[in-house]
Amino acid sequence: MPYDNFASNSLHLASSSLLAQSAADFPSLIAWWKLIPVLIVLIVWTRLLTWIDKDTQKALLPRHAINAGMLVALAAAVAFFFILPGFGVAFGVFFAIALASVGTYLGIRAQKMGLGDLQSELISGLKSLIPGGKGGEKKIREVAGEVVLISSSGQHLEQPADEDAWRVAYDTLQAMIAEPILKGATTIDILATGAASGSKYLIDGVAYDGPAVERSAAGDAVSYVKSMCALDLEDRRKPQAGKCKIMVAGKRLEVRVNTSGSRDGEIARLEIDVPSRYQFRPENIGFTADQLDRLTASRDEPGLVLLAAPRGAGLTTLQYAMVRLHDAFTSHILTVERDPPIELEGITQNKLTAAAPPAEEAKTVAWVASQEPDVLMAGGLETPQAARSLIELAQTGKRVYVGVRASDAFEALEVWKKLVGDANLATAQLRTVIAGRLFRRLCDATKVAYQPDEKLLRQLGFGPGQVAELYRPHVGPLVDARGQEVPDTFCFGIGYRGRFGVYEIFNIDDDVRHAARVGQPQLYKQLFRKQKGRYIQELVLARVAAGDTSVQEFLRVLKPTAEAPKTPANA
Repeated sequence: MPYDNFASNSLHLASSSLLAQSAADFPSLIAWWKLIPVLIVLIVWTRLLTWIDKDTQKALLPRHAINAGMLVALAAAVAFFFILPGFGVAFGVFFAIALASVGTYLGIRAQKMGLGDLQSELISGLKSLIPGGKGGEKKIREVAGEVVLISSSGQHLEQPADEDAWRVAYDTLQAMIAEPILKGATTIDILATGAASGSKYLIDGVAYDGPAVERSAAGDAVSYVKSMCALDLEDRRKPQAGKCKIMVAGKRLEVRVNTSGSRDGEIARLEIDVPSRYQFRPENIGFTADQLDRLTASRDEPGLVLLAAPRGAGLTTLQYAMVRLHDAFTSHILTVERDPPIELEGITQNKLTAAAPPAEEAKTVAWVASQEPDVLMAGGLETPQAARSLIELAQTGKRVYVGVRASDAFEALEVWKKLVGDANLATAQLRTVIAGRLFRRLCDATKVAYQPDEKLLRQLGFGPGQVAELYRPHVGPLVDARGQEVPDTFCFGIGYRGRFGVYEIFNIDDDVRHAARVGQPQLYKQLFRKQKGRYIQELVLARVAAGDTSVQEFLRVLKPTAEAPKTPANA
């Protein structure tokens, strides 16, 4: 049986058997309406089998074996339907086999590459089963290797004609942004400046170079972006900001655009789908189960909590996740932020510009604290007056979160002391310091297992026999079971897909306060160990051993500041 016709042949075989059998005088099928639910299940089942047949190739799974198994399940379901007595029992078994077959495939796929990429496919597939399920929307033409560009007014911008003045600009822009966006870029810089004309983009916090183009073509691309956002094309110096949209694989994404220029040229920065970066809660940013239990148990306790991460390592995500520990509809929650990237539902955000002077910061924080919120979160503070206003609020029994830039919990404590200017005051209401880093997650579909060198394992703190194998990103083209090259639609040759956080939590007890007040930060790590705390390095090495990330990623993120753990990674 040709596999390309697998689902249609299966449906024909099953439906023919059912109809033929109903024509024979089977008492349980004399009522014609009993065929209706069976045929509905068959239609949905065979549509799913069509999808499974295609998806096995995408997921690099054994297509022939899985299709054969699905066919056996279908035949068994039909057989049981006629063998078992009573329509209710027969249909129940028939339906259960259908669910079990599809569920088994999803389980196999989850082990191989996960199910995170199926959400949009599932929604589209379900809509296709419903008449009019597309909602009557006009179909937008998508071209392979391109993204659909949508202006700020909602107009879909097709490729201009050859003689159109915008044609070069459109083609250059597509060449600069299509591949990065398809790969999951969060930021794209289009550079029309001197010899460096071209583009740069970020994927999971790592920078990549886009294609180099002539400066005039890059300038045209910047102008096209400005036109999409209805910005002033003539003004190439003054910073401008606007919004537009793109569509990738049927999904619309908001693009925030900022342009600026100088005598050397013009730059456009595209921020892709910004809201999706900050929709996380504590349970899905990387905290361990015991850490989550501790955070949940202490969330209603008054006092001040420091949140720390280096620049670009997820501090804003951590801040927003922590305020989401609290119910925004039963608690009065306020924030003070410099240029917040998104609006938080149910939370009043008080905004400071990036260039707000010290006096404005101090005044704003003092005013917000005077509103006596149940929870207040502030980040990027620069003045002792603002810090002291937060301490005074914590003294009244409120919960206060403060974000600072630091590489670990111990540095964060020293940064906070310096900002406040008084060690006694800085630590009096301080309850906890939470410091984190972000690490790229290995692509589950393409990662490669290997046996690590024993010397490397010892250097990383693993004992004999603790780790049998580690994983690294795949290098080179992907091949299927027959050795034929297949396109990498999982991580597009990067080897990683997405990031997760790793966090160390330092409780500020009387011993820690004393060490801070007498100026002995060298005691912090000893006291941290007394609390049975685990360093970021140790926690991420446990994720390395679990295959979530690689040794290379561990070294990339932590090598400048990492110290060799003194205990095994899984201690």
